[in-house]
Amino acid sequence: MNILSLFGGRESGHKDIERLGIPVDKYFSSELDPYAIKITRANYPDIIHIGSVTDIMYKQNDGLYWSPITKD
Repeated sequence: MNILSLFGGRESGHKDIERLGIPVDKYFSSELDPYAIKITRANYPDIIHIGSVTDIMYKQNDGLYWSPITKD
């Protein structure tokens, strides 16, 4: 399963997924807080950081779809 986490902070949801025994292929995170990202990288180096949700362009990657949030 692929996970897309928006505004996940230090990604405590990752731990919940582990506890439930759900296998994760890829875990994507959209977070801007540098301190939260630092903690996340230390705890979960497998997470792929994709930047701000306002900058994410539409893509298809292993069945994962996302689109930009407009600033209007």
